[in-house]
Order: sequence, then structure tokens, then C-alpha cells
Amino acid sequence: MVKLKTRSKKSVLIFSYLFAFLIILTPTFNILVDPYSIFLINYKLRRDNHWAYVPGDGGSSHLQKAAGIIKYKPNTLILGSSVVDTGFYLKGNFTHNDATSKLTAIEKISKESGYYPVYNSAVRGGSIETMHQYLKHALINNTNLKRVIIGIELPILFHLENEITLKIQSENFMIGKKYVPTKTLFDYSLTKDITLTSLKCSRIKLDIRHSLNKIKEFSSSLLPKKETNYVQNAKKEIPRQLMNYDLMPISFLGKKTTTEMYLGAKIARDLSKKYKNNKKTLDQVTRELDEMIYSLKKHKIDYVVFLSPISPYSYAFMEHSNNFDVVYDLMSEIAKITPFYNFSEIINLGEDYNESIFNGDGRHYSSKVGEILFPYLIGRKNKDEFLVTKDTVSSSVKKMKSATSNFVSNNPENRILFSKINKSFIESKHSIFLEKYQEKYGYNIIKLFGEFYAIPKQKEKYKLIDVISKSNKKVFSSKSFDNLIKKISY
Repeated sequence: MVKLKTRSKKSVLIFSYLFAFLIILTPTFNILVDPYSIFLINYKLRRDNHWAYVPGDGGSSHLQKAAGIIKYKPNTLILGSSVVDTGFYLKGNFTHNDATSKLTAIEKISKESGYYPVYNSAVRGGSIETMHQYLKHALINNTNLKRVIIGIELPILFHLENEITLKIQSENFMIGKKYVPTKTLFDYSLTKDITLTSLKCSRIKLDIRHSLNKIKEFSSSLLPKKETNYVQNAKKEIPRQLMNYDLMPISFLGKKTTTEMYLGAKIARDLSKKYKNNKKTLDQVTRELDEMIYSLKKHKIDYVVFLSPISPYSYAFMEHSNNFDVVYDLMSEIAKITPFYNFSEIINLGEDYNESIFNGDGRHYSSKVGEILFPYLIGRKNKDEFLVTKDTVSSSVKKMKSATSNFVSNNPENRILFSKINKSFIESKHSIFLEKYQEKYGYNIIKLFGEFYAIPKQKEKYKLIDVISKSNKKVFSSKSFDNLIKKISY
């Protein structure tokens, strides 16, 4: 009986030690891996591109930014959406390892100019309301904040409260505090969900979800497959939009440029429609911007507002569809509140337009562009020629329109492309880009800019310029789907 009691005590003691060990190990492991970049202690335990394994992806950057402001107490703050976050590679950028002491090109320039430490607090998915919240947060953590750089793009003027803003309000208990609160410490170090996320993000590379998916895939492969016929009737079938370059039978200017053209046209369409239908939203957003600028002036903080470059394809579609007055009106709305710098023309709009400027979507420019812009933003280079005021909006828009026209006319492929697009296309409900209907008689049936094409199947891609200019005799086209089918049936 005594022996049994002794064994029982030993078991309890071992279990207690084991439990205590796990209680200490779990938060330590989660804090060191730090998948949400809250603790900013060590990044070496994280696998490359760890953000891909974080639930919500870049949508969780609102946590990282709030924590970074608390830790670094920057003298220079960069505000914006994901566009600015992507474009300026320094501490705070979602791909940057915040724990490293190595300075980026932008950080070196800011240090030389007396604007260090500088922090990228642009929130992915954020709005102007979000920028204002993080400005207030920065002022609480550093009363000596010297300079604020605000990057906006025209579409953000219609960006109100959304999922990210609600996350900031409901999840981010760091906003407005000088420390990481107890609830945040608990939620991001001791919970089951954070532990599973840390395991997936760590170099241990234990991906439980991936393993379960593999088992599911294997189980599904054992079941009999149902035969499916892709399109029985093209008129009843919703056509499949082809955005994946590899699936396209047509070769455009390049993988990134293909997507950029598609999304550039989408930006133009959305911007035009929102401007006509969402005046109330525009008023709310500009009011928030006005309040933020007033706060900066009140605290005597130097600030710079700049208009981020967006794809020249976006402006080309705006100009082509006679909607460039929208650009003028929106820039006028900003100029009423504050002078700003328009960097739309700083990118190369010539024949050798480089598809590496934007990250494939027409809005998010590469960090190389950020390195070009930053010396202007902190006064290392003269930016007066880019200044837009209430009095110079008209001349600035004229320059943009001229540069846009040159961009189209300087490139033979662009020239043909825009000549084939109906000017009212932006206003229509049709797909702006390429749709695949079906395969028939050895042809891929596609719809491109409102016209049907029958393209014979082959391994090599057809060049866009050969298809839409109808110089390739093998390719048939028609405004009518039925007429096209009749043509190829013979």
C-alpha cells in the first residue's frame, strides 16, 4: 500500500513537471516563431515565405504594424494600404524580417537624412480611416514624431470600413497602447490555434493541414470518377475567364503584363462606376483625410502626401473610354484638402515599358519603385515638378493624359489592342478580357473584347497581335457565336 502511494506520488510529480514544461515551452516556441510578427524577437525559426501559412495572409498585417510602432517608436512614419506596404521595403514591410539589424536601401537614405528610425505602417487592406488610426497610435508611442509620409491611390477614395478595419477594432488590442496587452500575449502565445500556426510557419515544417489534405486526396483518388463534358451548350454555359497565363492559347506581352492589362481594365471600370454611384462614400473618405491632415498640422508634424503610380493600362482604359474626367475630379478632391505629389509619370511609359514595375495587378508596384520615390519624399531630390495644388490639377491631368496616349501609340501591340476595343466597353457588363467557351472541331472558342474567335489547337501560343489584327489566316472570327460555329463546321 505504501509502495502504491509512493508510485502514485511519483506519477503525479512527473505529470506536473511535464505539464509545467509544456506550459513554458509552448509560449516560448510561439513567441520565438512569432508568425504574426508581434513580438519581433527572432525570425530565424520561421520558414521562408511564412506568411503563406498564416491564416488570413497579409490581412493580419494590422497586428504587425501596431506592434512595430510600439517597439521602434519611429521618427518617420509611412502610412498607406497594401500598395505602399509592398512598395517600400523596410521595417514593417510584410516580407521584411523586422528582427534583423541590417538596413535596407530606404533605411540607409533615411538615416543619412536624419529621418531614422523609419517604419512602414501601411496596413494591407487598410483604408484612409485605418491610416488615421495608426497615426494616432504612433503619436501615443512617440510624441516626437517628426515626419509622416502618406501614400494614396485613387481607388482608395472609395474604400470604407471593411473586414480589415473591423479586425483592427475587434482583434487589435495594441492600438492606442504603449505595450502589448495581456490578452494579445495570451492569444498569440498560449492558444491552440497559434501553436498550430507556429508549427506550420516554423522551420520544423510540420504542416498538419497539408498532411490531412494529402490523405483526403488519396482517398478521393480511390473513388470512381464521373465523366464530365466541359461545355454542352456554349450559350447556356457561363464562360471561364482565363487569367492564368499558362492556360491561355494567346501570348500577350508577358505573364505579368497580361494580368496587369486585365486588372488595369478592371480598375478603370470600377473607378468609373464607383465615381458615378458612390458620391456619399467619396465624401466620407475625403472627410477622414481632411481630419487626418488637420491632426498633423495641429501636432506640427511635417507631412507629405503622394499619389502612387498605378498601371498605365488603367489610365489607358480610362482615356480610351472617355472617363479621364474622373481622374481630374478625384485629384481635385484631394487637392482641396492638401497639396500632394503625383508620381504617376515617374514610371517608364515608353515602348520598352518594364513589366517588373508592377507586381502583376496594376496597383502594387515593386520595391524598386519605392526606392526611386523615397528620395523625393524626404527631400533628397527636388519633387516640385510633381506637385499638385488646387491651381495645378488641370495641367497635371493634361500631362498624365498626354503620357497615357504616348504609352498606347509608342507600342504597336497596344495600338492594335485599343483600336479593337469599343469605347463604351468600360460601361458594359461584358468581360473585359478573355473568356473560354468550348473546344469544337479542333478549335478553341474564345471571346476577346466582345468578339468571338476560333483558334486551331497547337502547342505554341498565338500572338495577341496576330489574332486581333486578323493577320493569321488560320484564325476565324465573328461578332456572333453561331456564325463562328458555322464557319468552322465547314
